[in-house]
Formats: sequence, structure tokens, C-alpha cells
Amino acid sequence: MMKAIFKRISLVVLLGVLFIPTAAEALEVRGGEGVSVSSDEVVTENLYVGAGDFSMLGAVEGSLVAAGGQLLVAGEVLDDLTILGGQINVSGDIGGSMQTAGGSVTVSGSVDDDILALAGSVILLPDSTVNGGVVAFGGDITLNGEVNGDVYIDGGSVVINGPVGGDVDIQGGKIEIGSGAVISGDVIHRSGTEANISSEAQIDGEVSSGDLREVYRDGEFAFAGINTKTTGLIFRFLSLLAGALLLGLVLRRFSSRVVERSLSQTWWKHTLLGFALLVLIPVAFIILVATFIGIPVGIMVILSYVSFLIAGWFTAAIVFGSLILKWTAKEDTGSISWQSITIGVIAYFLLTFIPIVGWVAQFLLFITAIGAIGIVSWRGVKDKLQ
Repeated sequence: MMKAIFKRISLVVLLGVLFIPTAAEALEVRGGEGVSVSSDEVVTENLYVGAGDFSMLGAVEGSLVAAGGQLLVAGEVLDDLTILGGQINVSGDIGGSMQTAGGSVTVSGSVDDDILALAGSVILLPDSTVNGGVVAFGGDITLNGEVNGDVYIDGGSVVINGPVGGDVDIQGGKIEIGSGAVISGDVIHRSGTEANISSEAQIDGEVSSGDLREVYRDGEFAFAGINTKTTGLIFRFLSLLAGALLLGLVLRRFSSRVVERSLSQTWWKHTLLGFALLVLIPVAFIILVATFIGIPVGIMVILSYVSFLIAGWFTAAIVFGSLILKWTAKEDTGSISWQSITIGVIAYFLLTFIPIVGWVAQFLLFITAIGAIGIVSWRGVKDKLQ
């Protein structure tokens, strides 16, 4: 019963991520080293942000999608929140669901729907309220706030010390249910060590336990219908979606030029160039680090190479979305929108599950995007030098 409920919750959350936001087409994009929404500001559209530091103190009347280093959401978001970053703090009120991935995630506000979190650390402070369920994967996970739905956790260290309105299913290295826990449903826990359940904890349903070895099958952990392989796929998809949206919408002019070149009649030239760059840059790095003087340059080259590959991964999905629209809607090859990017990300990600043909298609899109990025970047630098 619990697994079936969990699957339904997860499906709702994931579908929400796949099609954010579908309710409105209007959006606002902001980017830079530091971006903020002041306390007296109201954003009447969906807001997309890519920044080193981001703070939202005002209100967003649509959905908020943000990625960066340090992110603070202290204002009100009337729809869904999708946020990825190093350090994430959500103290405001979220009117929809919350999807997040990052280094550390702290929630002290209210979320009107479900929370899906993948992070090194996830903390729900005592003042937090989640009217839906919580699905969390990470290192240290602590729930001190109120959760009105079901809770499903896969973590290294798990602490529950607050009210839960539904069932609890936990898998972790260390599990603790504190004296402040008031759980209305059943509790299933699986751990490598004995769970620490306080005698003062109130649990209305049944409590059952199991050994991690009992749920380890075929090299994968089975957890409430979702295993660690699936968790990795979810994280990859979220990363691809956020990166493609931010790159395509914040750097729209640059991305449009890359798409235009990737889908031109000379696309094969960019494919060959992309393959050459993919192979030759690591060779150049090896040659540079072979000499003491070339080590600093070699480090810069390899760091740029990694950034190049990440940008190519995001751009390949953007290019694929524009290509699909070109085939189906006869749109301009350089056209980029959040709809085309979302379609491209979904289609590009699904190619992963098509043996040989899908993998080859992904690789061709990837190296073509790299080649186009190289040409557009070189021409941009050349124009500035002239």
C-alpha cells in the first residue's frame, strides 16, 4: 500500500518537473553574479534565474526556477519552486510543490504540496510545514517540521522529530525517531544498525523493521519502488533541465547562434570540429603538463574543457528541441523558448534508453553542439579584438 502511494506521489512530482511551468507562457529571465528580488517587488510572471548568489525577498506570482551558488527564497512563490545550488535556504511560502537538488537544503517556511529533495544535507526546521509528502535522498536528513503527507527517505543519517500525517518509510545507515515525533501512519525502517526510537515518540500505526541486506538485490537498493539507479536518473534529468533552461534563456542570443549553426546545411562541419575538439584538447593538456612551465596553462585548459563539455551537454538538448520544432511546426531554426528547451531535454534524455541508435544520436548532437559553441565563441572573441 505504502509503495503504491509513494509511486503516485513521485509521479506527480516528476510530472510537475517535466512540464514546469505549463500554466502560463509569460516568463522573466534574470542572470548575473548577484540577482535579487527586493521585498517590495512583485514578479507577475514565471521567473528563471541563474546567478552566483540569489535572494528572493518579494513575491513571484508564477513558478520560480533558480540555480546558483547560494540561494535564499524568503518571499512568496505562488506556484512551484525548482531550485538547484550549493547552499539553499527556503524560509518563504511556496504555493505549489518544491523540487530541489544541492549541497545543503534548509526549509523553514511552508510548502503547499510535495517536496522532492536530493542533497548532501536536507533539514526541515521546526517552523516548517509541508502540506504534501516528502521524498528525500541524501547524506544527512533531518525532519523537525510538520509533514501532513507521507515521508520516504533514503539517507546516510536520518532523524525524524516532528509530526507526520501519513506513513513513514526510511532507509539509512543511522535512523533516529525522536521524542517530538507524532506519526499518524505506519513506520517501516531499514538500517545497517538498530534504529533509535524514543519511548516518547507517538506512532499510531504499526512499526516494522528490516536489514539493508534484505532489500539489496542485483546490486541496487530497492526503496519503496525506487532504487539508487533511478535516483541517479532523476538527478541527471533535473540537472539537464535546469542547465538547459538557464543557458538557453539567460544566454538566449548566444544559444540561438549555436542552434542556428548546428541546424544549418553545414552542420557536419561543426560535427567534425566538435569531434576534433573533444579529442585534441586532452592531448594538448597532456603535452602542457609534461613541462613544468606549462602546468598552470594546462590546468586552465582542462578546467575550460570540463566547462565546455557541460555546456555542450546542455546545448545538445536545446538544439534537439529546436530541431524537433523545425520538423513538426516548421519553426525558424534559431527559435528558442522554454517550450522548445523542455521538449528537447525530455527527448534528449529519452535517447538514453534506446540502445545503439539513441546513444549514437546523443553523441552526434553533443559533438555538433560543441563544434558550434567553439565557432560562435571564437567569432565573439575575434569581433571584440577587432
